[in-house]
Amino acid sequence: MRNTVAVLSEPGPVVVNAFEPTAQVQAQATWRLADGSERPVCLPAWIAPAIDDARAGAAVLVWLNRSGDPQPPSLGQDDIILNTLIAGTIIPAGAAMLLFYCYRLCRLALDRHRLARWGQAWTATGPRWTRQ
Repeated sequence: MRNTVAVLSEPGPVVVNAFEPTAQVQAQATWRLADGSERPVCLPAWIAPAIDDARAGAAVLVWLNRSGDPQPPSLGQDDIILNTLIAGTIIPAGAAMLLFYCYRLCRLALDRHRLARWGQAWTATGPRWTRQ
């Protein structure tokens, strides 16, 4: 990935709640390609976070893939460490919960089997111990 500078053709969005379905979180921008031609594109805020509340004509950094399409910015070192720590705790905790539930299901099945066998044995020996 490589970066380039895009110039906003319109003001960037001012978003109060990005999770609102009607929120406009994109802006028109252009940047120069390697051959000198300009490429217009509609930049969403998740690809170029710097467009939030930016004025028209502002320069924002955009990351491009090999074909020149905009990509979200790379994760920083802090984000990578945080993702690793989260994965390092969630995966073992999930595995432990899975093993615990498998243990409980096996124990439930064995207890039911054991009680059924006990009932059969009592049916066979019970009449000899009682007057009925």
